[in-house]
Amino acid sequence: MTLKLAWRNIWRNRRRTLITAAAIGLGVAALVFTQGLVDGMFGRMVGVATASMSGDAQIHLEDYRKTFDERLVLEEPGPLLDAARALDGVSAAPRTFGNGLVAIGDRSQGVRVIGIDPVAEQKVTNWTERLARGRYIEGPGEIMLGIELAEKMDLELDTRMVLTMADIHTGEARAEGLRIVGFLSTGDQGIDKQSAIVDIGLARRMMGVGGAAHEIALDLGVPTDQQAVVDRIIAPLQADGIEVVSWHVVNRMLAQVVELQGVYMGLFIGIIFFIIAFGIINTLAMSLAERWHEFGVLRAIGTTPGRLGGLILAEAGFIGVVGSVPGALVGVGLVVYFAGAGIDMSGTSQYGVTFTEPLYPVLDPLDPIWLGAVFTGLTVLVAGISAWRAARVEPVEAMRR
Repeated sequence: MTLKLAWRNIWRNRRRTLITAAAIGLGVAALVFTQGLVDGMFGRMVGVATASMSGDAQIHLEDYRKTFDERLVLEEPGPLLDAARALDGVSAAPRTFGNGLVAIGDRSQGVRVIGIDPVAEQKVTNWTERLARGRYIEGPGEIMLGIELAEKMDLELDTRMVLTMADIHTGEARAEGLRIVGFLSTGDQGIDKQSAIVDIGLARRMMGVGGAAHEIALDLGVPTDQQAVVDRIIAPLQADGIEVVSWHVVNRMLAQVVELQGVYMGLFIGIIFFIIAFGIINTLAMSLAERWHEFGVLRAIGTTPGRLGGLILAEAGFIGVVGSVPGALVGVGLVVYFAGAGIDMSGTSQYGVTFTEPLYPVLDPLDPIWLGAVFTGLTVLVAGISAWRAARVEPVEAMRR
């Protein structure tokens, strides 16, 4: 009976109810769409960070990540590569890193040189899919460059350039003539702006590191956001003198931002609802003032304070549902539409990632449900003040008004 009365009561002033419900609905719709947009943005950022460079996890010599000292190499990477590849679904690729200088004619530029195994690297990174022009390197006489680096130097495909690097032990400069075969556009600023990718055999020879590697990058074949799963998979590879870490450790700043996503959304929900709450309070206060005599009559005929307060809370709950359900549906519609159409964010950069393609929101089916429930619950919570006042009404005094 209380619920039936509450439903009838909210439509006694249809306009006021619809205005309040519309405000709630707009808030829910905005938050559902924002959550989908944030999920899509962070998913893209993590995807770019892992697929374009870091992989899901990495193996280094202990202390290498602290200093990036080129002399801290994995002297025998073969057994580590075999151990990693023996794990179910895991791919591994060795890399070397060094500083170098690329030159063509009167143009030169300092670069970060990445030596890779062209075959193994294709199982860890998505560089074959991120070629802006040209093709993937196939052997020691070839080089790939980041697209922004290539544009800065005004380079063309199939031209020859000179790469100079120093032996890490003697400091002796060594130069090699290489043919430019491809330009990468990964979205990772470290790759696109300052990296030159060459065959690992060439890089080892120029740096004088023999068969060593600075890093082994791993693709684990699992969702990258599941840190516990990643840590469990790489645990068997841990050993004295080496460090095996997930991308969450390698790119700690991005991982922390993703972890704080829930906090950001909580603050956003609080701000949006704080604004809407004034309208809800105003609606309920006006309803309370208009029905004060009615409440006195109800109390006089034996309605308990608890039931009267429950009636107000039920009315607030219905207003929340009337606003939240359509709002959630509108929000879902927006996410679905832009998940297909995309949102152009070309040139936008966040945490070292440049968005080179449209951003596509991601719909989590639980988002509209929990956001609608939160807004309905908060509406009931805000109505608690009015319910408390209604429950304390004195029948005789109220009936005199």
